[in-house]
Amino acid sequence: MAQILSGPFKNQTGETNSSSETLYNPVNTVTLDIGFVMVILAFCGLFMENFLGLNLSSMHCWVLAASGCIGIYNGLSTDRELSMKLNFAVGIFFILNAVLGFAVGEPGIDRGVMNVPDEMVLNVAPGFLELSTKDHILHAVIGVLFLIEAFAFMYKIRHKRNEIL
Repeated sequence: MAQILSGPFKNQTGETNSSSETLYNPVNTVTLDIGFVMVILAFCGLFMENFLGLNLSSMHCWVLAASGCIGIYNGLSTDRELSMKLNFAVGIFFILNAVLGFAVGEPGIDRGVMNVPDEMVLNVAPGFLELSTKDHILHAVIGVLFLIEAFAFMYKIRHKRNEIL
């Protein structure tokens, strides 16, 4: 089984790649893990809106689930350039979401935990999609993780191109 996961594989043209080119490398594995965690978080949020103290409305859960599915796809994909671009786009989306929340969030009620006052509530759609400080922190962490993975993919792509030259 370990040989299947770490050994050489054939690409679409039927050529066998070198042993350094594996089907599942650490970059893919971390991206896959991030995707699974996001999908599980979204699934739990559909049943418990205040799961882990977050404001997980149905809209927020769908965004997390869709982003998690992109992460899973990137983790299973062997197309590194596409994975890099998708990870970069998702990372920028979440970073911008966090920055927007911290920049224009206003005092309000954090509905995630017992209606506690919060200084950074972003009411995207009041009553439907409200993001609190904890949500902004989660978005910043997710964004940073996806950007790290995008840059890791970029490093792998450049390193592979330099080997060819």
